[in-house]
Amino acid sequence: MAVYDGREQGMTIREVAAALQLPKSTVARHWQEGHRCPEVPPV
Repeated sequence: MAVYDGREQGMTIREVAAALQLPKSTVARHWQEGHRCPEVPPV
């Protein structure tokens, strides 16, 4: 799951932060409408 997925599912920033074990500030940075991090290529 990514921040984008949580937002699409209607989760709150707090819920996504807890699920991903990330600080709320990090989640909030990626929460903005239209924000998509580039896909990470498999190693």
